[in-house]
Amino acid sequence: MARSLQLPIELEMFDLQTVLFGFVAVELARMNLKAITNEAQNYSENQQLLRSATAMTRLAQVLCTQGEYTEALMLYEQSLQIRIQVLGPERPQVAECLTNLGELYRLRGSYDEALTLQRRALKIRETSLGLSHPDTATSYNNLGVVLQFKGMLDEANSHFNKAVKIYETVYGPNHSNVASLLNNIAGLVRTQGDLPTTLQLYERSLAIREKVLGRQHPTVAESLNNLAIVHSDLGHMTEAESFSTQCIAIASKFYAKDHPELLNYKGNFGIILKGIGKFQEAKTHIEESLAGLRLKDFSSSHVW
Repeated sequence: MARSLQLPIELEMFDLQTVLFGFVAVELARMNLKAITNEAQNYSENQQLLRSATAMTRLAQVLCTQGEYTEALMLYEQSLQIRIQVLGPERPQVAECLTNLGELYRLRGSYDEALTLQRRALKIRETSLGLSHPDTATSYNNLGVVLQFKGMLDEANSHFNKAVKIYETVYGPNHSNVASLLNNIAGLVRTQGDLPTTLQLYERSLAIREKVLGRQHPTVAESLNNLAIVHSDLGHMTEAESFSTQCIAIASKFYAKDHPELLNYKGNFGIILKGIGKFQEAKTHIEESLAGLRLKDFSSSHVW
């Protein structure tokens, strides 16, 4: 159950503080797609197709933040086909669709498909945008995340380091994208067993996110969850319980009750509570988490 989450840079879109706002964002994105569909007469056929593809992508991204992966997958695939049809297969806009699809497959636990898509996206971006472009860095990061989940740690580390160098050069050391990469590197270092370094990286990532995005941002909840896990690994159970409690308080404002991220956070909280002897409360959280996650459309190879 316990894991260190990585939120891909492609999906860091909104500073949403409540789940209501998240649902509103979905409806606004639906309205935008409908409005574009109704304006077809004002544009050439190809222009209209590309505008629709962009609106589909934006709606899919918002749906992903709400855990609506099945509909998001359909929209991403439609957007990809349109962009290949109109622009050709080697354009940056196609790479955007590929990396979004790859991340969605990763979220669902389909790591082989995710790896193939992220490699295709990176190749296009390296060729069309260059090795120092921030979108290329995004592909390095997203590919690194998939490689980590597949246990290919050396290659993952290489991609993470390439990405962080680009982001620090382009944006400076205190950007939210840098925080995401530090979070991902920390997860890899934890896998290698270096818990003190893991803790330092997670703390730095959290500090950047709180400063740049605010203390109620969903990626702050992610950082708090990860800090809770590593403190638990270190045997610091009081700190682990505190960070996990803060994580769930933030995530509950942003995510629906059946959102996979919130369910995972609750499962991790349950494991921590079990470790400090609060068995009944732990049982409640773990059972709620498992019951909810079993209803989701995840691959059998999904890592929780």
